[in-house]
Parts: sequence; structure tokens; C-alpha cells
Amino acid sequence: MVRGMLAAGVLLAACEKEQQLEIAEKTPNEAIELITTPVGEKDTLAMLFATLLNNADFGQAVYRGAAEMLDGDNEFLLAEVATPARSRGESTRAWQQTISSYVRVASDGTRGNGRLPDVVERLLQSDPLTNFLLLAPDGEVLDASDMDRDDLLVVALPANYDDQKDYQLRGYTKQGEMVMLSSRVAPNRPVLVVGRNERVICVPRGTNPGEGYKLYYQGRTNAYYFRNPPRQWHLPEDGDDDGGGYMPPVEPNPQPPKPVAPTPTDRSKLSGKSEYLLKAGFKSQRDLEDVEPWPKGRPEVRCYVAFHDGSKENMFLGDRGWWNGNTKDLNIQFWKWADEAKSGDYYTIKWIEEDGGAAVDLSLSYTYKGITGKVGFKWNDDDDTIGERSVHYTDEALRDGKLYDLGGFRFWIAVK
Repeated sequence: MVRGMLAAGVLLAACEKEQQLEIAEKTPNEAIELITTPVGEKDTLAMLFATLLNNADFGQAVYRGAAEMLDGDNEFLLAEVATPARSRGESTRAWQQTISSYVRVASDGTRGNGRLPDVVERLLQSDPLTNFLLLAPDGEVLDASDMDRDDLLVVALPANYDDQKDYQLRGYTKQGEMVMLSSRVAPNRPVLVVGRNERVICVPRGTNPGEGYKLYYQGRTNAYYFRNPPRQWHLPEDGDDDGGGYMPPVEPNPQPPKPVAPTPTDRSKLSGKSEYLLKAGFKSQRDLEDVEPWPKGRPEVRCYVAFHDGSKENMFLGDRGWWNGNTKDLNIQFWKWADEAKSGDYYTIKWIEEDGGAAVDLSLSYTYKGITGKVGFKWNDDDDTIGERSVHYTDEALRDGKLYDLGGFRFWIAVK
């Protein structure tokens, strides 16, 4: 433990000096000019955690906290472990207490009642959404044994990290070394990323965040709420008593589908049939990482729909099932196209990967009975556009779905 404390002290002192690093990185397919930034407070925190990970108890506590996936990804907040507090009616978890006690050891050597390091206090004030995200080696499943690996890295994301830019990131090893890596090329080793949570919002404790927000964690000074409930939206179907609304995600049916008769390809012959968002997906992992690079974890995907009569819809489709070029089954009914004269000749779907940030206006154009207008939505200025496409009344109407290709992303619309 003394060895770990001394190493932490040396690393923390070295981090106080800003340094500008060389820009040099090449992928197999292209040369990328990478942005470098001065060493910041998250680097200091990354160095501290890299040193503490030499202790097996600390490493397993980090793994358990990430593996609980309390917000849907393998991550937890700095606030949860800096000053553990009861939340959601539960007692503090053992992993929270373990991480907190070791962080305080690094401060003054007294386990369990030492003060927090200055860098932790500053980050809790300046960026209360500071977060730890644990990533398995590329293509593998996260495992507790990853925490014992000598090549485990703790990577710091710079302040105001923009996932649409390419960065030279600094990673810190258990041995006190610094490794440079690209934000576009995932390392083939386990990584603990010190970044910023995209899935929750932070408000002062006792503040009402607004209607519909579910509590994630309540600390001693701040409360954290889920930004997007993991739910899907559907419109009322025939015979529904609930009038439509939120519903749990539909699990894929493991049984093979029964044979069905082919659907006519002309919507004018399909009176009473509904439009379904049948499935969607990125074509490859690289296409996914173009909108959500590996240091940010799983993508949060939402689509907005603008109809010709000025009505609108949006669906949060969650973060699971998008990895490695997978096509995600959705089968969500969202529109009943009465006829072309009544409903217009097309609607437009815009796909977004959500990253949070300040709310701004988003508009989609529509034309209805010769009148052109726009439908407005609220979204966040850090969100990334995946693409958009119009679905026309004269498009093929297929029960098993018509493909709409956006380049690196595609989706299928079915009529049934």
C-alpha cells in the first residue's frame, strides 16, 4: 500500500505541469490528424485510479460497480464513490465504500476517514457528471479477470470532448507509464475511461427536474436523474385500452415466424394497415464509432418522425443491440396511413445519436396539400445526426420491410 501511495504522489505531482504532445497516428486505412490537449484534472484522476488498480480489492470494486450497469452501460459516477450516500431507498453498496476508502487512502494514508484528494473535490464542483466507463478488449465480454491484467489502461477524456473530432488520448498504466492512443482506434486491452456521463442529468438536491424523470442517484448535495427512460413509444392500436404511450421494449420471439401471404406492394390496396419501424442498424462497428467513438461506450439512438399534417413523433430506441454491425429488431407500430389524399405523399425520419448538452431546436420539413411547413423538436446541441430519409406513399409496401439506406446506417419500414 505504501508503494502505491508513493507512486500516486509522484504521478499527481507530475500532472500539475501542462504538456503539449506530438500529433502522430495512423490507422490501416487512413492517416488522421489528431487533436492533443493539455493535461487536465481528469488526467490527474486517471493517474490516481491507475495506481490504485494495483490493489486487487480496488480493481474488483471498480468491476462490480461497472458491471451493475445502473444506467444501462458499464459505468458509474465519481459522485457515487467519492461520497457514497443512500439512494433510491437502498443502502450504500460495498463497492462504493471500497472505492471511496481507497481514494481517501491516496489522500492522507488513513483508510476510511481521510479527506478526498483536491482533484476529486474540484471535479465534483466543476463537472459533477464525471464518470468511469469500463470497456472490455475489442469484441470481448467484460470479465472480472480483466482487472488483474497488467496492460489495463485508465484513459482520460479532455474537457469539452467532442466525439465528432479525432483526439490523441492519454492512457495511464498500473506501472505509472503513459500511453498515447487514438480516439478512433479502440485498443485491444481493457480500458477504464474517465469521462462524462451522457445518460443522466444533475440538479441540486431538492430541485424538481421536471415531469417524467426517474431518479438514478441521490448524493448529499446533488441528485441525478435518467436523461432517457429505457422505454419505447407506440401509438394506440386497434383494441388498446391504454390509448397508446410508453411500453417496455419488445423482446425478439425465439420461435420461427409462421409463413404469411405476401403483402401487396401498393399502399392504396392496404386500407387499414399500419406502418412499422421493423428494424434498424449500423452496417459495421466502424460506422457506429463514427457517431459514438469507443471512449463513449454504447450509443443512445433516437429517431424523429415528421408527418405531412404537421404532427410528429419521436422514439427512443435504447443503447443495446447496435454493436458490431448488428441489425436490431424493433417491430414498432407508429403510423396508420389512411390514404395519400388525407395523409400526404411522404413522411420523414431523422436518426440521432444522443450525447446530451443544451436543448436546441430541430426542425424537419413537410409538405401537405401543397403547403410546405416545418415540424419542430427539441434536441441537444451535442447530439450527432446519423441521417434522415423520407418514406413515400408510392414506395414498396412490404410485410418483411423495405430497406432505406443512409450510408453507414439503415432501417426497414414494414406495412402490415
